[in-house]
Amino acid sequence: MHVRVSKLNDNDAVRAQQIFKSLSNPVRMKLLYVLEDGKQNVSTIAEQLDLEQSVVSHQLATLRNNHLVASERIGKQVFYELDDRHVLSILDSVMEHVQHIE
Repeated sequence: MHVRVSKLNDNDAVRAQQIFKSLSNPVRMKLLYVLEDGKQNVSTIAEQLDLEQSVVSHQLATLRNNHLVASERIGKQVFYELDDRHVLSILDSVMEHVQHIE
């Protein structure tokens, strides 16, 4: 689905900008790819990416605020998952373009 520029309102453009800004951080991109495998808690994600849990938590909060990941509390742990798998299509397209221009 393509949106013609005449149909792009200012609110949608600002929202898109916020999403792209969230996706522009390499750590957040890696987090999204890690979550491709399903729900995971912060410690598991931190271990996979060799990052401090506080860094992972901070970046997940940004992604959650932009509705790119969802969280669910199970007991004392919080598990994160992709809010919408379409975000991986966006990242995959960008990475294909990166490979194309190299």
